[in-house]
Amino acid sequence: MGKAPLRQLDVRDAGGVAIPVLGASSNGLLAASALLNLLILAVGVDAAELAWPRVWKVATGGESEALAEAETICEEFNLDLFATQQFRDLASNFILTALLPASAAGVRTVIKYAYHWDVDPMPAAPLPLGRRVQVWLKSTAAGLGLASLSVDVDLNSADSSSSYHLECTAPNGISCSEVRLPTDSSGSEPVDPASGPVGHVKGRFDFGHRGDDEPARVSFVMEPGGALSRAALFSALTAAFLFFLILVPGVPGAFSKDPGSALSLLLFLPAVLLALNAKGTENVFVSRFLRPSRIISAALSAVYAVSGGLLVAKASEEAVVAWWRFGLFCAVIALILTAGGLYGLRVRRRV
Repeated sequence: MGKAPLRQLDVRDAGGVAIPVLGASSNGLLAASALLNLLILAVGVDAAELAWPRVWKVATGGESEALAEAETICEEFNLDLFATQQFRDLASNFILTALLPASAAGVRTVIKYAYHWDVDPMPAAPLPLGRRVQVWLKSTAAGLGLASLSVDVDLNSADSSSSYHLECTAPNGISCSEVRLPTDSSGSEPVDPASGPVGHVKGRFDFGHRGDDEPARVSFVMEPGGALSRAALFSALTAAFLFFLILVPGVPGAFSKDPGSALSLLLFLPAVLLALNAKGTENVFVSRFLRPSRIISAALSAVYAVSGGLLVAKASEEAVVAWWRFGLFCAVIALILTAGGLYGLRVRRRV
């Protein structure tokens, strides 16, 4: 399996029972021992023992430095084609050793393994300002349901597998809209376009070929319900409430006579919605999707809070109505964005 940081590795038999595997240090020792044995067969025990630290570096070091050391050893000791290929393979891959019960000895056993990566949606290196703005606009559009947000997944491991399966389970609050593998041996691009909590795609690749090291791509969209629906509902209630306050004459004057009741009424809705949108334990990637909904809820809550402050301060009726009109404008814009996103999500899900 290709050398890469793995978050978790699951190994199970055909019945789904977990199989224990050796750890990285034990697997590294096995790989180094196998390479040392090849050197002993080629150049003898004495010369091979002196090369042990270099062989250990090939088996346990990072891929780039391990490959460079492997090429140096193969040239220095003039190893044959088979030994050279083994050194290259174990420099770029690590051995996975499963421990089977004695009852499985001599019995053909199917072993299933799944490896999990730590996927970061943002590059580690700082981005230029223009690129940062582009990424922010893209994530904002995705959070409003107007677009999808994609991450590239490096397809490490399983270089010699003829059948390659990639499964993605989306965190709560978002769905997989597409899972795509690089071009496989048949010349087609395996893709799962179905939208749902789990995306799964498989492709067939020749030995050592996996789309010329192209990454897989997984796209995510907002769930039609959840935070986006709450933001749309909050926007609709705010627009309707402020329209009623503007339409009915004498409301600012009535509120000014009883500012305590006015403040309680104006802050009731945002208190409820802010409680519903309170940030809990969630995936970092999901937070990018929820950010627009939280901004909308916070902005509309601020409209109510400022309205209450104006009434308590007994501002002029013209100032209060002007602020309500501004709040109505913001609520209508938020309603158009969220309702349009929800409609688009439902249409794409039916396609």
